[in-house]
Amino acid sequence: MANILPPPSKTRYLTVPDTAAKKDSLKQFSVDEVKQHNKEDDLWIIIDSAVYDLSKFVDLHPGGAHVLLQVAGQDATEAFFGMHRSEVLTKYGRYLIGTISGQKPVHILPTPGTLSPVPYAEPMWLAEGYKSPYYNDSHRRLQKYIREFNDEFVRPDAQLHELDGKRPTPELIRKMGDLKINHMRLGPNKFLHGLDLPGGIKGEDYDYFHELVVTQEFSRCGARGYMDGFQGGMVIGLPPVMNFGSKKIQEEVIPEVLAGRKWISLAVTEAFAGSDVAGLRTTATKSEDGKYYVLNGTKKWITK
Repeated sequence: MANILPPPSKTRYLTVPDTAAKKDSLKQFSVDEVKQHNKEDDLWIIIDSAVYDLSKFVDLHPGGAHVLLQVAGQDATEAFFGMHRSEVLTKYGRYLIGTISGQKPVHILPTPGTLSPVPYAEPMWLAEGYKSPYYNDSHRRLQKYIREFNDEFVRPDAQLHELDGKRPTPELIRKMGDLKINHMRLGPNKFLHGLDLPGGIKGEDYDYFHELVVTQEFSRCGARGYMDGFQGGMVIGLPPVMNFGSKKIQEEVIPEVLAGRKWISLAVTEAFAGSDVAGLRTTATKSEDGKYYVLNGTKKWITK
């Protein structure tokens, strides 16, 4: 697997040396030079031809200093990739000081915003040289924007909360509100008109293929449970307000939800109806004084 190279492509993929914080100052070393730095206060390692000076990181290593001492002065490529995600390399790029003379990197790193080199891993309309009557340059610009946003912000959040079971980070949802991404999750609608959307798209020009692009790109976070909580409630809960709510309710609810400041959901689960809204049996009858509603019916999986 280490020798797999990407197919000829215009897309630029990262290698380990590319993750250096200061690429212009990288030096070249020999393997023998690296071997000399094998102590706790002077510790270098090699990861896929890249040389790291971890002398100041030893005590900060989450796994403890003893883990790094086991590979001090050595090639730690296999050990690193066996225990870490590649994003760690970018996070600690400041410790990358050079490369091994005569060696070339062989690992291809997931690169934010780029297309996958794996055959059939991308929709055909994204393949170089392929033309589709349904997608134009605006869809490609949007795809690139959402791919980068997903790789940088959504995927790390998804991997975290898929494990702890918590909902998406509120700050992320508010960021999506600022960028009008929440608005786009709802498909073409009048509330997009007059807005400038990511990818240089006018709200009036936003179509269902744009919406499909957004949905497909976010699904790449690889966290099925997280995706249900990733504004799924907004996608099915806000349209009834947008289409049937009074002007007063729309003014109170829609801006707050789209901005990511409020959460919304659609409670339609009954013992006999499920998500079949037309089959609901629960009734809401206004009290004689008009101050409240009396609810009669059954519920399932829905709590107060």
